[in-house]
Amino acid sequence: MSNRISIDTRTIKPGDLFIPIKGPNFDGHDFIEEAKRKGAKVLDVKDGLKALQDLARKHRNKFKIPIIGITGSCGKTTTKEMLASILSQKYPVLKNEENLNNEIGVPLTLLKLRKKHRVAVIEMAIQKPGDMEELVEIVRPTHAIVTNVGEAHLEHMKSVKNTGREKQKIFRYAVHKPLSPARLKIDLPIPGKHNIKNAMAAAAMAKKLGCTKKQIMEGLKKFRPASKRMEIIKKNGITILNDCYNANPQSMRAALETLAEFKGRKTAVLGDMLELGSGAKKKHKEILAFAKKIGIDRVFTYGDNWPKKSPVKNIRPGDIILVKGSRGMKMENIVAGMAELADAHD
Repeated sequence: MSNRISIDTRTIKPGDLFIPIKGPNFDGHDFIEEAKRKGAKVLDVKDGLKALQDLARKHRNKFKIPIIGITGSCGKTTTKEMLASILSQKYPVLKNEENLNNEIGVPLTLLKLRKKHRVAVIEMAIQKPGDMEELVEIVRPTHAIVTNVGEAHLEHMKSVKNTGREKQKIFRYAVHKPLSPARLKIDLPIPGKHNIKNAMAAAAMAKKLGCTKKQIMEGLKKFRPASKRMEIIKKNGITILNDCYNANPQSMRAALETLAEFKGRKTAVLGDMLELGSGAKKKHKEILAFAKKIGIDRVFTYGDNWPKKSPVKNIRPGDIILVKGSRGMKMENIVAGMAELADAHD
C-alpha cells in the first residue's frame, strides 16, 4: 500500500486514503469533506468497515511471512510486546500499536505491512461470538498463541466454555505442533509471577521462529510493558502500580497477587469489571474475598458492582497502591489523583 490508511480526520495527512467508518457514536461519512480539504483521497463507500477489512485481507495475502496471532482473556498484550521485542533482535517486526486489536485495529495494523517486514505479531481481541472468525479470515495467522481462557466478556459470551471455543478458532490456519518449553533465568522488567508464563510463551514461539537463547534473553531484557499495564510509578516513597487498561476476574486476581508480592502497606483501588453479565456482583464480591485472603491491607472501590463505593483515603511513604478496573471506568484518572497525593508528600 503506497498510501497511509486513515479513519480519523484529526490525524489525517495529505495523500492519506480516508475510509469512512460508522460507529455507535459517529459516522465517518460526515467527515469526508474535511478529509478532502486536508488533502486526503477518499474511499467513499457505504460500508467502510467492510472495505477496510477487504483491503487488509488482500494486502496481507501478498506476504509469505510468519504471522503470529495472539489472543487470551488476559496477558495477550504483554505477550505480544514480549514476543515482538525478542523477534526484533533478529528480524524487522510489525506489531499492533497500543489497543489496535479489534475489527478495526487489526486491519489497520495489517495495512502497515511492508516488504521490509520478516514477521508480524498480531494481537486479536474478541468481545462476542463470531469476532475471532472474522479476524482470522483477515489475518490468517501461520502461528498462534492463546495465553489463557477466563471470565471475560461474559455478558456477550455467556460462558467460559463459549469463550474458549471462540478463541480456539485462531488456530484455523496455524501450525498445530505444540511449542517446546524455553528454560531461562532472567529478571523481567515487569512485576507479577503470571508474567513468567507470558515470557515462556513468547520465548517458545521465538525459539520456533529461529531466535537464539541470547536473542531471547536480550529481547526480554529490552521489553517494556504497554501503557497502563502494570506500569510502576514511584513518587516520594510511594509506589503506584498502574494496571488500569482493563480488567476481568482473572486479570484482577493476577494483579492482586502481584500487589501481594511487594513489601509495605498494600492498597488496592479497584474499579468495576464490566461486561460480566448477570453474575457481575457475585464476581466482585469474590474479588474482595480474594484480596482479603492473600493479605491486601486496604481495598477501595469505585463503580456500581461492588457492595459499596469507598474512595481512597490517606496514603503515606512505603505504600504500594494498585489501581485497576475496566477500560470504561477510566481508572487512569485515579492514577493521576494518586500521583498528585504522592507529590504532596514531598
